[in-house]
Amino acid sequence: MVLCIWTAVHLNIPEHNRPISQMWRKLRWMVVGLFAPEWVVWTAYCQHIDAIKIGKTMRKAFSQPEPPNFVNNLPTLLRGILPSVPNAWGKIGLTTGSLEQTEQVSQHTDVEPGPKMRRYPWTHAHSLYAMMGGFVVDTHDLGYDYLPQERQRMTLTLRGLTFIADYNPDILPDLSVSAIKDKSKASMFTKMITIAQALWFGIQCVTRSTLGLSISLLEINTAIHAACALTLYLFFWWNKPLDVQEPTVCTHADLHPIAAFDTVQRLYPRVRFSPVDLDNTEDNDIVDSSTDPGTAVFHPKVQHISLKPSKDPKFRSKGSLVYHGFVFRKNMKLSANGERYEQLTELDFYRFKLASQAARRYSLRTGEKCSFFDVRSRNRSETMYALVGADEPKPGLNFLVVGFLLAGLFYGGVHLIVWNRPFRGRTDELLWKSSSITILVSGIVAMILELAQNFAAINRQIDRTVWRFAAKASGHASTVGYCLFAPLYIFARVFIIVECFLDVFHLPDSAFGTPRWSQYFPHIG
Repeated sequence: MVLCIWTAVHLNIPEHNRPISQMWRKLRWMVVGLFAPEWVVWTAYCQHIDAIKIGKTMRKAFSQPEPPNFVNNLPTLLRGILPSVPNAWGKIGLTTGSLEQTEQVSQHTDVEPGPKMRRYPWTHAHSLYAMMGGFVVDTHDLGYDYLPQERQRMTLTLRGLTFIADYNPDILPDLSVSAIKDKSKASMFTKMITIAQALWFGIQCVTRSTLGLSISLLEINTAIHAACALTLYLFFWWNKPLDVQEPTVCTHADLHPIAAFDTVQRLYPRVRFSPVDLDNTEDNDIVDSSTDPGTAVFHPKVQHISLKPSKDPKFRSKGSLVYHGFVFRKNMKLSANGERYEQLTELDFYRFKLASQAARRYSLRTGEKCSFFDVRSRNRSETMYALVGADEPKPGLNFLVVGFLLAGLFYGGVHLIVWNRPFRGRTDELLWKSSSITILVSGIVAMILELAQNFAAINRQIDRTVWRFAAKASGHASTVGYCLFAPLYIFARVFIIVECFLDVFHLPDSAFGTPRWSQYFPHIG
């Protein structure tokens, strides 16, 4: 079971120079996979959805066609898994959508290769690699560590990748699928062994059940883990590299201004950028371009100044001051911590100067959250918290609640199959059944509590006293419900696993029997 979880969990690329953190993160996900394997599957599904979305965005940006569907691409996949399969797919009328053929630009195209034409197509493997933090910006050779907290490396997020796809997609490295797969610690053969072992275990459990042999609780739980591992590999993470430690550094110079602008937004969220070219202006009237309501400021006398780099530059201003388009107002709280006075260093001036290039080139607006870069790519997908069936942010059920519903129905329902099975005692039987039912209804409970929270959020602003009282009561009831149900849910999860191992010491003799046919096939027991 532990081996199945260890080989199935594909974590994102860790933070730069933090290998210990990745080890603890792996152990935490191992615990999640042990007690709630279906949650790992749900995480993989959400990552898969994100990868599909970003794949369509990138192929549209590169003017590349969509890859063939699964049925048309099945011959190519089987050739990659079983190279000895005869080349007879064309005889049965199947279209071969070869990944190898799409690795290079067709030689028969009528379009002459231009400077923006990429050699390799953007595949699903590229999307998963980008989603797991495969593209980073590095300041090691730049001379200025302008990133937050003087970091030398930041990871490009999906939001940043979408922004680059819209404005300047060619700054991304042109990688082949083989270059991405070479970073993986697990080859296709390794994954096939894991799949074969999981299939073997599942078939053996089904066969033993049909023959009337007893199946232990541990075998049932292991079968669930095997089914989850099969789902992970076959549907979601087949093309995702395993345990990648070193990402791909984006060396294009146009990426640094975007990263600098994102850094300025993090460190100085209240500093505004003026859209007017200030290189040759003196005493011009300039209006701040803030999009926040009520924060647009008119500057009657704004002077553009240029400060030569120094070890400790200082300046004083009676009104507003502009440096490369960034407006500093008197008595304005500059940084995110709310300080009215901020000691700007040579690095700060370089950061503002670099960020102004991105603001001018891409018409970026200050006051809006960018989040183009992060220290690492989070394993929790943004799709988990997205609303179901809604493109605009509004109260509704998110994918996390849907995950609770599906996970509870699957995990709790499977463990209820042994309802009539003999247990060690009456107490163990009642706890097993109640724990399985608790997990089974967890999704329904989460949905009801989420709807109560949404009702409170919608009606809290209504002037009518009755509705406001109902909204307040609904919000409090939802909070109390979460506090009461969460311990029961955690206890049910832990008890299921503990009881599986305790049950091993009280198995009947029929639990040790194996189907006779399984003895004739080599396998790992």
